[in-house]
Amino acid sequence: MGGFSGEKTDRRLQVLARLEATHYISGPSAAEYLDGEKLAAAGITFEYMQYDYPEYPQLYPPYDPYVSILDLLFMTGPDALSYFRQSKTRQP
Repeated sequence: MGGFSGEKTDRRLQVLARLEATHYISGPSAAEYLDGEKLAAAGITFEYMQYDYPEYPQLYPPYDPYVSILDLLFMTGPDALSYFRQSKTRQP
């Protein structure tokens, strides 16, 4: 998938259009640059991911809940699923 231009929200909109997506889930740090009005104008609903699983051992303390999911997978291995199961659920 190539041939995308622009930056930040514009590039995401191109990818989402190509995928015929109608909903986008992003990490919370994207709130600093993601333009929700552009997404809404394109008919894309969006939400920010909530990181509610319990703390787990990380290579470099203190605990940082906003790292990639890959961190949880690499640090906990096959136990990663148990952290998801312990997640707090949020009501809409």
